[in-house]
Amino acid sequence: MVRVLGLPVTDADPTTAAAPRADQLRAQLGGRAPTPKDAGELVALETSAVVSLVGVLLGESGDHRLVLTRGGVVRKADKARIQPLEVLAHPSEDSDPELSALAERVRRFAALDEGDSVRIEDPRLGCVEGILVEKCRFGGLVLRQDGSLLAAGFSKLEPQARGPSQ
Repeated sequence: MVRVLGLPVTDADPTTAAAPRADQLRAQLGGRAPTPKDAGELVALETSAVVSLVGVLLGESGDHRLVLTRGGVVRKADKARIQPLEVLAHPSEDSDPELSALAERVRRFAALDEGDSVRIEDPRLGCVEGILVEKCRFGGLVLRQDGSLLAAGFSKLEPQARGPSQ
């Protein structure tokens, strides 16, 4: 299974007649799911006897693991076909800037918990702040201060720095 992650920010404004409902937003983000503790780890995915792909562990789905590879492609594979990148004899693979950036975004998302204050930078909406009310497989639902829900892909969610007054 190959899924290209083009996860936009979806504004679910309750004043809009055709606003998406929470269950629709949740489905767009892969459904509610916990983030595994080793999310963001660089891994090798064995695709055949001679070919392996390098990627970032994104999540789990039953007995399978979800691996995010270059270009934003998510591959679903049995746990037995995935191994930590350190096991490989290719030390230059883990210095790939694209994979390092992906791994950092996944680790940042994995560190977030439901109830955390988050912010989203989006060219269409600007800087949006809110509370992460639900973590999904590929992002989260954010409750904005005006009471509307926003669905955002994991790479757009950032922890909001807490000031001394909070």
